[in-house]
Amino acid sequence: MGEIKSTLDLVMKKTRHLTLSREEKDAQKKVEVHKRLKGLVQKYQDNLLRKDRLEKELDILNKTYDMNVICDLQENLPFLPQFLLLSYSMLKR
Repeated sequence: MGEIKSTLDLVMKKTRHLTLSREEKDAQKKVEVHKRLKGLVQKYQDNLLRKDRLEKELDILNKTYDMNVICDLQENLPFLPQFLLLSYSMLKR
C-alpha cells in the first residue's frame, strides 16, 4: 500500500529546487525591517514603549539585520517621528 503524504510534504518536494536571489533576499529583509520598525514606532506613539526601550529595540534591529535601520530606511518611512531620527543619530555618534 502506498504512503499517504501530507500537503506540506508534497509542497516541500515540489519546491525544493527553488531559491531566492540576492536581490529578493535583500527586498524581503527590508520588508521585515520595515514591519518591525513600524510596529516599534506605533508602540512608542501609543505609550506602550518608553524612549529608552525603543532605542534598545532599534539597536537589536541593527544587529539582527546587520544594517542601520534608520539610515537605510528613512527615505521609505515617512511616518518616523523627527525626534527619533535626531535622537538616534545623536546616540550613535
